Amino acid sequence: ELRLQVNNKSMTTIGGFELSNPAFNNDRVTGGSYGRETRGVFIQNDFNLSNVKKVITGMRYDSFENEHVFSPRFAFLYKYKESIKVRFSSGTGFRIPSFLELHVDFYNVDNGYVVKGNQFLKPEKSLGSTMNLEYISEKIRINALVYQNGFKDKINSTKKDTTTSIIIYEYKNIDKARYKGIELFVDYLYSSFTSLKVNMNIRSAVDDYGEPLENVIPYSMGTRYSRSFPSISTKLYVNSTLNYSESSSTFAIHDVRMRKNFLYSFGIVAGIKNLGNYTN
Repeated sequence: ELRLQVNNKSMTTIGGFELSNPAFNNDRVTGGSYGRETRGVFIQNDFNLSNVKKVITGMRYDSFENEHVFSPRFAFLYKYKESIKVRFSSGTGFRIPSFLELHVDFYNVDNGYVVKGNQFLKPEKSLGSTMNLEYISEKIRINALVYQNGFKDKINSTKKDTTTSIIIYEYKNIDKARYKGIELFVDYLYSSFTSLKVNMNIRSAVDDYGEPLENVIPYSMGTRYSRSFPSISTKLYVNSTLNYSESSSTFAIHDVRMRKNFLYSFGIVAGIKNLGNYTN
């Protein structure tokens, strides 16, 4: 990758190119080693229209096998006040299937499943837009986000219908898919020792026929509580997520972590993940 950045008073320009020839070898794939050649060129301009307005435009070109894709992007920032910012962005995306998605051939019969790749997968293309509102004060930060993304040839993992007791997971392209959702993030600084972060998500993901896609959680909520104990040089973190989906109902996952510092540059971190032992 080669990148060049040019700055002046009101504009920053970044441009460059990428040349990639990765090779891949894994015991879980068929056919031994794989390689591929990808090329990319990109440019982005960051314009400061005024002290309260900023515009970012960008363009990327990717070449992969017989695919030649141009991906434009546009973003706008407006500072209503020093504490309030409004952002809007829209653009297209492009994703090449990973080596595992193409070639994995993994058998875990003891646990009742097989994962199969699909060498005929097409690259994934998307068009998306995002709008967000941010508020910052001395004690609190709120960020509300609304987004919508449309996909062509969306790469998705799914269960294959079989008559055997072994579950077969495979990858396939979905002709068209639509993702949309609302996200809310709140950071609250109770004191210099205690803080709380909360995020809430509502999302929808359907195919071209309006059918929900697999492996999507429509409602979720997460919290992160942190507490410092300066007198004993210790910090406590408690992370929790609450998820709801029609297929698996409601489930929660809790993680606890503690860091203890000794002297100036030595510390120990210990904790428990999935405290409630939730199993999918």
